[in-house]
Amino acid sequence: MARNLLSLLCGVIKNKKARRLSAINEMLDYISLKHKDQKLSALHTELRSILAESKKKWPHYDYGEGYFYQSCPALSIRGLRDTGFRYDLYNLACGQPILNKDMDVLDIGCNAGLLSLMMAKNCRHVDAFDNNPFLIRIAERCRVFLRVENVSFSCSHFDDFRTNSKYSLVLSLANHYTFDRNMRPDFRVYMERIRSIVEDGGRLIFESHPGEYKDEILKRNLESAGDLFKIESEQIVSTLRSIYDTNRLVVCLKAV
Repeated sequence: MARNLLSLLCGVIKNKKARRLSAINEMLDYISLKHKDQKLSALHTELRSILAESKKKWPHYDYGEGYFYQSCPALSIRGLRDTGFRYDLYNLACGQPILNKDMDVLDIGCNAGLLSLMMAKNCRHVDAFDNNPFLIRIAERCRVFLRVENVSFSCSHFDDFRTNSKYSLVLSLANHYTFDRNMRPDFRVYMERIRSIVEDGGRLIFESHPGEYKDEILKRNLESAGDLFKIESEQIVSTLRSIYDTNRLVVCLKAV
């Protein structure tokens, strides 16, 4: 353990800001696991192995900066973004009108699926996909460990995702384009595709990239989709909780 902890400490010292934050999270999780049960420790060993494999084989940007992008307290996982905070931010808590037990949900670009797994307790079913196969392996392993039965993960690009379902709620969280350039769709085409799989009166939670709330083109694009979705509410997130949560635009839209 001492050698592993020393290695993690070196990662904290040597890395740049974002990667240093992930290195700190990994070190804190590693330390906390000695107080947890062996099954959870074994899960973390397996997840770290998948992350290491991803680092070698996945050629695109790593949103987790070497560790996890999303957090999951139930699994003793710290992330660059607090999943519980986001859950409340998007009004996904039980009893909120945005989500209930009769709803089917789609999570576009779900990363490691930890937000999807959290939503599962308050809806009928969640379909979630990401184009990174290593993240989907992690998501599925966490799903099995937590014994969540009403979430289905798949590895897919947005353009290739096929479904016969109509969803009550779709999450597009900074996925209208991606920094790794894996997603660069025409905005209108993107919104039309989402509308085609949202039931009438269903909702879309749309989140911008950090700082994009000032982007007038994005605002015009959202307004131009008024024949597809009506904007119900919007807010600029100004929390200091995380550099990854600050200065985002979060919009709730209703299908028309």
